[in-house]
This record gives sequence, C-alpha cells and structure tokens, in this order.
Amino acid sequence: MTKIITQTIDNLKFSHQYVHATNTKTPKTLLLYPTWAGITEFEQKTAHKMADLGWNVWIIDVFGQDTDLSDLDNRRRAMNKILSDYEQLQKRLRAFAKFALQQDENSGYASVMGYCLGGLCAIQSTLWVEEVIQGVSLHGLLNFPKPAISLQNKSLLILNGASDPMVSIDDIAHIRDYLNTMNIDWTFVDLGHAMHSFAIPDANSPERGVAYLLSADRKSWYYLVSFLNTQK
Repeated sequence: MTKIITQTIDNLKFSHQYVHATNTKTPKTLLLYPTWAGITEFEQKTAHKMADLGWNVWIIDVFGQDTDLSDLDNRRRAMNKILSDYEQLQKRLRAFAKFALQQDENSGYASVMGYCLGGLCAIQSTLWVEEVIQGVSLHGLLNFPKPAISLQNKSLLILNGASDPMVSIDDIAHIRDYLNTMNIDWTFVDLGHAMHSFAIPDANSPERGVAYLLSADRKSWYYLVSFLNTQK
C-alpha cells in the first residue's frame, strides 16, 4: 500500500509517496528520485518492486506539490529552476533524507536511486548528504558543478546510455576525473546502443535520442539490485 506523506521545507509543501517493505523484519531506507515528469506510475511500480526486495521506499517529490508538470515546457521550466541553484537543491536533498530516516526510525543511513533528473539527484545526494551511503543513477544528467568534496564510505553506481545525446563525451570524462579525486567507491557503466530514458517503458522518441531499450533495462536492473545489496 502506498501512503502520501507531506513534508514542508521553507514554506513549500512536498508530497512524497511511501511504500513499506514486505517480507522482512529489517527493512532498509531507499529514496527514489523521479524523472522530470514527477511521480508517475513508473516510479510507483519501481517502488513496489524494491519494497518486495526489503526496502522502505520513499518516492520523493522534488518539485513541490503545486508544480505544473503537465507538458514538456512546464517540465523544462521546473527542472531548469531546480538546476539553477545547486546549493538550494543540496539543501532540499539533505532535508528529504533526514525526513525519511526520521519517519522510518530503523537506521541512521539511506540509499538513493533515480532516473534522468532523478539520476542527477541521486548523484548529488550521494556526494553531499551525510546520511546517504550509496546511490544509483540511471540515465542521469552528468553536467553539474564539481567542487572539491571530502568523502568517506560512499558508493556510487552510474548507469549511462552509450547513445544518450544528453550526456556528452566531455561529461563522461569530467565525471570520471571528478570522482577519481575522491575517496569514493564508484562504478560507471556504459550500456551499448542505449539512449536517454532506456529504462522507462513508455519512452519512445528516438528522433530526440529518447527511447526504451529492453536489453539495457534488464541489465541496469540487475546492476542496480546487485549494487544496492552490497550495502555496508
């Protein structure tokens, strides 16, 4: 069963969705960051799959509950607003993680995962949020500020589409170089022939470089689950 749980940050309300773990007495906390379309049936199905694997899953409302995401232009404006202020984004990501852990009351740490914009949020959470110990980005955006950070005991998996037009060769080189400056356990996987949104079944705009790819979806799910199960 999915619960709607509201959080207020700086007078802005966020409507998260929560799915409790099944078949376990020792659930772990997972924050799931959605695409620029916000929380959809895709994220809900993913959350239930992860709950069946023993995770308390928080599908995070990154935009705020009154944000209009009804069309591409509105989504673009909402995403650009978030990406225009990384300090504000990092502040929100910290607040989301602390809130989820306070509600769960079962551990002092969380894992994160996300798709597209949510993939970028997963990377940022892993790098900047103390309580997040590991993260997985699936076809996430990689072009973001890269200041020096001192990290300990963090793990990051980036699952990238080798044919994603939204991730350049320079983006890949810069993120690899950046992560190599840190004391962090990181893995970068390029999935052959995969475009942006390769894990989202409804993605079907190959002319824009956005398309679902079954083989990449299956591989990325295997990598995702295997990686998260190595949690310290």
